[in-house]
Amino acid sequence: MNDVYAFCLGLNFLGGVGFVLLNGRSIFHHLGHTLVPTRESNAFKILQQAAHYVSRLARVVYTYTAFGFLLPGLVALVVELYFILPLHTFFGTGAADHHVICLIQNWTVGVLYVKMIGRFILWYEGSRPAMALRKIVRNGWTDPDVRLATRGFILPATILLSLLLATPFGAAWIVNRTIMSTADLGVKSAVYRYSYPFFLDQAIAAVAMYYVAQAFKGWKRRIRDEVYLIGERLHNFGERKTSAVVGGNRVGM
Repeated sequence: MNDVYAFCLGLNFLGGVGFVLLNGRSIFHHLGHTLVPTRESNAFKILQQAAHYVSRLARVVYTYTAFGFLLPGLVALVVELYFILPLHTFFGTGAADHHVICLIQNWTVGVLYVKMIGRFILWYEGSRPAMALRKIVRNGWTDPDVRLATRGFILPATILLSLLLATPFGAAWIVNRTIMSTADLGVKSAVYRYSYPFFLDQAIAAVAMYYVAQAFKGWKRRIRDEVYLIGERLHNFGERKTSAVVGGNRVGM
């Protein structure tokens, strides 16, 4: 498994080096024509141009650091705590079995998770997330839209993933401080480890109950409408029958 992680990391590194080697001439040519001052340029223009490129470099570093390191790390940690750690505890020797979280390996897998999520978002081309994701790089990969990336993806995803990581841990800490205060370390460790799948189970149950309640509301509304329509039909049928009887009596008279 470690060989696979090392292979993925080395492949990413070699891919970046290869990109720089293949496009290095055009990059340095562009930088030479834009950053090197000429005789017609003055100090103010040079400083203004330098500030522009420093700001642009900061936007690039911020955006790709968030999408390349922050979000993959958080996603991989969520998968580790919600699935891998409980399974290791359940099928292993219990909470006494030490579990090692490898940061580099998890980050490598997290990059794959984020790319899969991005592919899934772009699968629905007409959706708002897909359009927002494409608009981030509408000016090119070297000029990303930082505001849109932060408002649409980085900030919401960071808050959501942080809540997913902190909420079960906080609940488990409270349980260990109150109910399980006299328990041994193995039981407390099991509470921490199983708090994440328990929280996931409760969240899935809450979502399922919400959709069931919405389905029941729809069924009640449909039944009420059908009863109302049947009542209207019976009422109209009674009025037609009464009018027909009255009309017959007038003809007989």
